Amino acid sequence: MTQDIPTLIAGLRVVFNQHQNITQLVRIGKPAVGPLLDALDTEDQVIQGAIVTVLSGIGSDAVPQLIYALSSSSQIVQGNSMNALTSIGLDAVNPLVEALTDNNPQVCANAGAVLRRLGPDIIPVLKEATGGEFGSLQAKLLLIELDANELINYENDLVEALGAANQAVSAGAIQAASGCGEHALPLLRSLMGDPDPYKQQNSTNAMILLSPVSIPTLVEALGDAKSQVVQQNAVRALTAIGQPAEEELKQALQSVNPYIKQNAQAVFDQIKATAC
Repeated sequence: MTQDIPTLIAGLRVVFNQHQNITQLVRIGKPAVGPLLDALDTEDQVIQGAIVTVLSGIGSDAVPQLIYALSSSSQIVQGNSMNALTSIGLDAVNPLVEALTDNNPQVCANAGAVLRRLGPDIIPVLKEATGGEFGSLQAKLLLIELDANELINYENDLVEALGAANQAVSAGAIQAASGCGEHALPLLRSLMGDPDPYKQQNSTNAMILLSPVSIPTLVEALGDAKSQVVQQNAVRALTAIGQPAEEELKQALQSVNPYIKQNAQAVFDQIKATAC
C-alpha cells in the first residue's frame, strides 16, 4: 500500500476524492508522514488543509517527524506542522515538552507556541516535567504562564530566567511573567533596579507586556528616590506603552513627589515626540 502514497497525496487536490484519499493515508499511518511533510511546502491551501487533517488523524505516530519539521526553513511547513500538533493534542504533549530544551531555538519556540495553544489541559504533564532538582526550566516557565498560582513555587526559576543571556530563555521568562498578570508585579518591580542588567531589561519588558495592569506600578516607580535606574526603566516602559498610560500620567503630573512629576513629564514629551 505504501507505493500508493504519492498518488494518494496528489489526489488530495481533487476535492471530490479528498475524503477517500485522506482516509487511506491515515490508514497507512507512519510511512506516509515523511512524504506528507515533503508535500506540505506548497502555497495551495486546499492541500495544506488536507495534509494537516491526515497528519492529525495519524496522531502520535506522526509527532516525532512533526516536531522535527518545526525547524523547517519553510514557514508554511512550520506553521502547518504546528497546526497538526495542536490537533493531535494531548498525545503530542510529552514530546513537545521535551522539545522545549531542543538545541534549535526555532524548535523550542514553536513547541512552546503549540503547548500554549493547548492551554490548561497540559498543566498535569508540565507538573511532571518540572519535578526534581533538574526539572526543565522551560517547562517551569510555561507552567507559570499557564497557572499564575505556580509562581510561588518557581519564583526563583523565573528570576534566574529573566537574568539569562540566552535570548530564548529570557523571552520565555518575559512571556511567563506577563502571563501571570498582577501576580508578577511585585517581583518585576523589584527587579527593575537589580544590579544584573539582563534582569533589569527583561523585567521592564515584561512590565510593558503587562500593560495596562502594570501602569500604576510603573508610575509609582517613577518616584523611586533610591534608584535612578528604576526611574529610567519606568520611563522607558511607560514611553513604550504610550497612549494607554496617558490618563495615569496626567494624574502623576499633580503628584507631590518631584521625581514622579518630573519623570511623568519626560514620558509625555517622549510620547509626543514619537507621535510626530
